[in-house]
Amino acid sequence: MKRYSTRSEQAIGLVEILVAMGLFLVGITAIVRIFPAGMRTTETTNNRTVASKLAESLLSQYEPRLAMLGALRMYSTDDIHPDTLPDDVDPIVDPISGADVLDALNDAKVIVGEKQTVNAGGLILLNFAPLATGSVTVYQEVLGSATAPILTSPSVTVSAPGANTGDYSRVSYAWRDDNGLTYYSENYRVAYTTAAVLLPTPSAYGMLVPGSLKAVLEDVLTPTAVDAAFGVLSGLTAGTEVCVNYSVSDWRWINESVALDATGTGQLLFTNLDPANDIHVAWLNPSTSVYETETIVAGNATNRQDDVGTIDPVNANIVPGESVRVSYRTLDEWAMQVYRAPFVYGPAVSGLAAADAWQARADAQWVSGAGTAPQRFVGFRRASAGRGVLIDYNYYNTGATPWTKTEVRGEFHRIPVERAAAPTYAAFPYEVRLNVDSTIAAANLQTEIIRVRGSTVRARVYWNEDGKWRAVQIERQTPLRAG
Repeated sequence: MKRYSTRSEQAIGLVEILVAMGLFLVGITAIVRIFPAGMRTTETTNNRTVASKLAESLLSQYEPRLAMLGALRMYSTDDIHPDTLPDDVDPIVDPISGADVLDALNDAKVIVGEKQTVNAGGLILLNFAPLATGSVTVYQEVLGSATAPILTSPSVTVSAPGANTGDYSRVSYAWRDDNGLTYYSENYRVAYTTAAVLLPTPSAYGMLVPGSLKAVLEDVLTPTAVDAAFGVLSGLTAGTEVCVNYSVSDWRWINESVALDATGTGQLLFTNLDPANDIHVAWLNPSTSVYETETIVAGNATNRQDDVGTIDPVNANIVPGESVRVSYRTLDEWAMQVYRAPFVYGPAVSGLAAADAWQARADAQWVSGAGTAPQRFVGFRRASAGRGVLIDYNYYNTGATPWTKTEVRGEFHRIPVERAAAPTYAAFPYEVRLNVDSTIAAANLQTEIIRVRGSTVRARVYWNEDGKWRAVQIERQTPLRAG
């Protein structure tokens, strides 16, 4: 028998359809809302992948030149934490000093001791450009001497052939106190003077170890010209090995080696170039030892295609098929840094509370005086946080008869990125604990630091995504060398 639906049953069916449609629309709305977020997540993931590849490429690029860059290190004039993001909207304030520790991107930008060999034309091309105006210092390392008229006094005279006002000497020495412990200091920097210099020592009583005094002069040279935009120095003596200290004006300039094709066109890493900034091209002509440069100005639609990242230099002296160095900016403000910890840190003098400006730049480290609990710790400045170091040291148990001595060489430590809760010295609050015998009472423990060496090289890539800075950082252990 055929059954007909009642009016009430039809009404219920209509309500069910409307409810189902409502649920469907809610689901569609949710999906639509989620989709842009998913797109942003995909964009972030892709950018992070690109950044990781760039960082790996950057390390690979500099790895063959680590010997040349042996003294290369990046430091901040304000001791900025190296791992903060640039332009962070939330202030990060040092709880002790109250100082702002932001903008690591463009504050930590001083290059120290980049080694270069002057070419036949008297020129060198630095690794990074553009340079901060007036930041360049060029010098040769010349063997000098340091003499101590009285070994029981840390007063020494430092000299070297040709030393002049503006030069510096780096002095290494050892001081043995009346307890027989020896404290070592390497590369203590002394401004040129004919007067005697008082070296820092951990105690007023003791003596300089005979034969330990060594000095190297930083003989300052004056290039005839500095082209800050291209990082070119000229007017130096051909064949001379020099060291250069300088500041990078802005890490957001990408410095890339680009191979030109047979037509003279080059393909850059990035395809979103900033059309408001010039592009700088530099090339060393191997046959003439002369640098050729070209500025491809902003808005030049003929010799640069910003959307696809290609350049076409028109300087007739730049040969197609050669590799050129290109400095440029991107719309997303991509930035790439590479730096290493110094091979040797500043003076490792126990009991010396003050550190001069140069020691602060070199991330001078600290170990406390004798007979106190922090004898098990070495403290570092903020600029060293997160780095790997190798520490050579001796420790003694003065409670034994006779004293027992243990030698430790090359002990690896990762410096914490968080400051110690109660640092012994406010200036050196990032502490590592030495692996000394924990059964030795604090009053019977004597520790002497022989050497602290940097052991890592880092590459860091930043990018600006939706107004927020992001970064990828990779790090490798590097071979070490003396001094």
